Amino acid sequence: MINFLIIYILLKTFIEIKFLSFSFVRKNISAKKKFSKKGPRNLNEFYFSQKTEKISKLLFINSCLIKSVVLFKVLKNHGFNPELCIAVSKKDESLSSHAWVESNGKLINEDNSNILNYRVIERIF
Repeated sequence: MINFLIIYILLKTFIEIKFLSFSFVRKNISAKKKFSKKGPRNLNEFYFSQKTEKISKLLFINSCLIKSVVLFKVLKNHGFNPELCIAVSKKDESLSSHAWVESNGKLINEDNSNILNYRVIERIF
């Protein structure tokens, strides 16, 4: 059941970001839609992060923004309190962006060493 939920949210988010806009996704990101929560109750944030990463690879979706939005929605739907972090970094005259999810002060889908040079410009709760 969890795999189908992640696939559904992943494909929906991919289509929304690619064909609509991030502002549309942002407005609807914390929607109060509740999905079935059947299954083991001892699952943690990292379990959902691993599932999201595996399914994203199977569908050839590599965008950190899409994966982070999906993980954010899945965690929200399962009663966690995630934060979606969107950040930028300037290095050698080039600007890059990155997105990741935090929960209770812990990085969920990213390593601390990968985000040291990024400055968070928006946090979505």
